[in-house]
Amino acid sequence: MNETTEMHSIQMQSLDNPTHCELMRVTADRAKADRTVIKLVKEAVDQLDAAVQAEEKVLRVPQKNPLTDQIKAADSKRDSDFMFIKNTVSVNLKNPDPDKQQTAQVVWMLIKSDNVKVSDQYERETGLLGNFLNEAEQKYAAQMKVLGLTDAVKTLRADNNLFISLMNQRTEEEGGKVIGAMQRARQLTDKAFINLRKLINAQALLGHATELTGFINYMNAELNRLKQQVLHTRGIANTGDGTTGNNNPGGDEEEPPQG
Repeated sequence: MNETTEMHSIQMQSLDNPTHCELMRVTADRAKADRTVIKLVKEAVDQLDAAVQAEEKVLRVPQKNPLTDQIKAADSKRDSDFMFIKNTVSVNLKNPDPDKQQTAQVVWMLIKSDNVKVSDQYERETGLLGNFLNEAEQKYAAQMKVLGLTDAVKTLRADNNLFISLMNQRTEEEGGKVIGAMQRARQLTDKAFINLRKLINAQALLGHATELTGFINYMNAELNRLKQQVLHTRGIANTGDGTTGNNNPGGDEEEPPQG
């Protein structure tokens, strides 16, 4: 047979998530609105519609982790802690008490050496703060006591630990998320889409081509538009009556992977 009335296919896995979801929604809505399609393949339409709803829910899931605001607050708190220590040491550089002034000079050299910057990227600041705290709690513990900063160092350690804990928790949550949630949702809609397309084409071959021409033409136009504008591939020429000279208009369709 040189001419067939067929609904085309598309490389669905090459579509980004929003475009993929929109195509599935357009297909389901168009199918639900077509009386002939509903009459002939209602179950397939219902399956696609349900799968699309599930995919839409996954797509709407907020990308921002709830811990992000807590992490920002914890970072701001440890920044404030460190700046209190730094400013206190700076003030004591001019302390009239020679002992405190000399002690401040020693600690100031430590601060300058570790070069902690509260504006640094999270991981860099965390590493530098870790070095500073280790020295402040051990090698320079006596100097911190002289300057009255022992409790301030303890507070900075606690707040820095909280920041690290929140960062680790967020990383674990992100890693523990169902990374394949969208992939699995897409697999379900792909499967339902492929099933609907095959049933539509089968019904066309069984004598319902004329009744299905409107739906097939609409979908082929939509699929060709995506191929040309989104995938940048050449679409399949449509004669206007649902027929094409290509014996395999669905040859570029990728079956959804299993698993």
